[in-house]
Amino acid sequence: MRKYQNCRGSAVSGRQAGAGCAASTAAALLQEGGNIEGNMTENEYIAVDLETTGLNPKVDRILEIGALLVRDGVVQEEFQRLVNPCCLLGETTVQITGITDEMAAGGAELKAAMEEFLDFCGGLPLLGHRVLFDYRFLKRAAVNLGHSFERSGMDTLEPVSYTHLTLPTIA
Repeated sequence: MRKYQNCRGSAVSGRQAGAGCAASTAAALLQEGGNIEGNMTENEYIAVDLETTGLNPKVDRILEIGALLVRDGVVQEEFQRLVNPCCLLGETTVQITGITDEMAAGGAELKAAMEEFLDFCGGLPLLGHRVLFDYRFLKRAAVNLGHSFERSGMDTLEPVSYTHLTLPTIA
C-alpha cells in the first residue's frame, strides 16, 4: 500500500496514467474534508482511465484499461491491461495514446480484459477525469459480453477545473 503522489507512470507504456491522476485528485479531496461528493459515500472507489481507438463507444474500441482500487486515499491494488482492438490503429490514436499497433496486437482479448476488470472493481463506484466517457465504453463492452454494469461515480475534472480557476496568478 502506498499513497499515490504523482500523475505519471502507466505500467504498460510509460504514458501519463489518468487513473492515477484521478486518484490523486480524490485523495486531495478526502484530505480536505472527508467523503467524496455525490453518490460516493464510502472512501473506497475505483479510479479508472481508458484509452480508446476513438470517441464513439458504438463504433470505436477499448485499447487500454487502467484502474486503481483506492481506500481512504491509499492505493490498495492496480489494474492495467492492454486490449487488442482487432484492428489497425489510426495515426491520431497512436499519437494521442502512445500505443502502437505492435503493442495493441499483444493485448488481451476484450472479453478476458473486461472479466478481469469487473472482478477487480466489484460493485465499487468509479472515479475519473471525464468518467462518463469511460463509463460509456465500459458499460457497452460489459453489456455486449452479457454482464450488467451499473455504477455510481464522480468526475474529477470539475474539481480540478475549479481549482485551476481559483489559483492566484504568479508573475
